[in-house]
Parts: sequence; structure tokens; C-alpha cells
Amino acid sequence: MKKLLAPLIAVALLSIPASGAGAATVDEIGELSGPPGQMTYGPDGNAWVLFDGAGNENLARVKPGGNVTEYDVDDLDGAVVITRGPDNTLWASITGGVVEMPVGNPENSTLHDVDALNGGGQGITNGPDHRIYAASGDQFVSFPANNPNDQDEDTIGGMNARGVDGADGKIWIADFGGTDIVRVNPNGEKFKRFNVGGGPQQVADGPDGLVAYTNPGSDPQTVGRIEDGKVRKTKDDGADPFGIGFAGGKWWIGQFNKPGKIGMLSRNGELKQFDNGLPNNAKTRYIAAGGGMVFAGNETNWSPLAA
Repeated sequence: MKKLLAPLIAVALLSIPASGAGAATVDEIGELSGPPGQMTYGPDGNAWVLFDGAGNENLARVKPGGNVTEYDVDDLDGAVVITRGPDNTLWASITGGVVEMPVGNPENSTLHDVDALNGGGQGITNGPDHRIYAASGDQFVSFPANNPNDQDEDTIGGMNARGVDGADGKIWIADFGGTDIVRVNPNGEKFKRFNVGGGPQQVADGPDGLVAYTNPGSDPQTVGRIEDGKVRKTKDDGADPFGIGFAGGKWWIGQFNKPGKIGMLSRNGELKQFDNGLPNNAKTRYIAAGGGMVFAGNETNWSPLAA
């Protein structure tokens, strides 16, 4: 573990009014020693970011005030996705397993073998009944957070999973290979497909059981919502929409090909651009939202807006 001394890359923390009223502004900047990857809003109110640091560090905690602490977690080698769990834990998915980390000391991690993830960890989330849900390729697995060895596994034919999230008691999977968003009901139907075309990457919960997704693989590129069993698309051509999270009454979308901007999607499908305080060359891909805030990973090298 180390405090950051020589910043190279930055993660922008946007302050979002919890009511959704008023204009959001960039509040603070937390700088990392490597490019930010996927991230989550932790149970401790901080952002937790996977990244490839300049040294051996591969996990960063970014506090709302901009303070950054980096960690070297041996078990995280190869991890590409992370989520918050119950009981003040973080969970990450790797090839062949999942990594459990206490937020108070993430370097004291525990690696749990999950054979269903041998194709590589792609999506992971917490969900109903204090369980962790993960997907890789055409495999879908869940287990109690307090007993990772008690695993339930299912095969969803033709699926090539990416992002996973929970909404309204169900689990939603972005199926990059099958051009679908897949809904899994842990207590009923096995799964249901919603065809969105292209190659969806990420999915995020929203209000009243709504979910939204990003689809940089469609032509034209789109973002979309699933409401009342119907797919509702919004064009976002040329933006490379990727990461997504919900805060302040809207979904926030990393748009890597629109420097200095982040997408904001309303529940009625209106897409606007946020650029209030972002540097002109800031290119965002991954998003974490929670506690009335949005953390957006900037993959370009620029100076902080605030100390």
C-alpha cells in the first residue's frame, strides 16, 4: 500500500446533486499512477479502481476529497472487473476465480476458485439474497457471499458476457457475442433475451427496475433502456459509449471518442452532454456512481483541477 506521490493519470470525481436538480460540476480530481480501468462505488463511500500502475499497484481507493491510496493485491493479477459486496467487502473476477477483499485492508484478500470462470472474468455484481453473481463467456455463476464454495452454475448458450448488474431482483448481462441484454431471474425463469444488436458492453440499474446499457458495437452506435419488456434505443454515434452508472436521476456514460464530455441519459431517452469543468482532452471510459456522485476514469494525461 502506498500514498500516491508521482501522479501520471487521473480519475475525475464529479459532484452530482442527489436530487438531480441543479448543474453538476467537477468537484475534485484523484490522480493515479496508471490508466484507470473498471471501478465501483464501494460500501465505504469511496471509488475503488482497477488499474495497471507504474509500479506493482493494481487497485486504488479514491476518496470524495480526491485523496488516493494505491494497493498491491497479489490475487488481483489479471482482474478486469470489480464490484461492491455485502459486509464491507469488494469482489473482483479473474480467470478461474473471484477475489474477496475487505475495504479496510484489501491486500488481505482471499482467492476463491470458480471453474466456471476459466474463460476469464468479465462481469460481476452483488444481488439478491446476499449472493455474488458473475459471468464469463457462456457461463453464469452465483454463490452466497459468506460461502463462495457453494456455487450454482448455468450455461447460457451463445452468450459472450461482458458487464453484469442487478436491478429489480434480477441480474442483467450485456451479451457482447449474442447482441443481447440477458435477464436472469434467480428465483424463477432461467433467462430472457432482449435483442439490441451490435455488441453491448455494459449495463446499469436505474429507477423503478429500469436498466440501461451501452452499445459501441452497433451501427450507428447507441445507448439504450429496457422498459416494460421493450428495448428503447438512443443514437450515440461516434462516441464509443462504454461505461455506465446511475446517479442524480440519470445514467452517466463514458464516451471515449468525445474528449471533454460525458453522456447523460434520462429515463425518457434524452441524451445530453456534460462538460462542466472537464478538461478538453479528457477521455472517459469507465464509470462508478453512488452516494450522489459520479467517478469517471480519464485515460489521458492532464493536470488536476483541484489539489
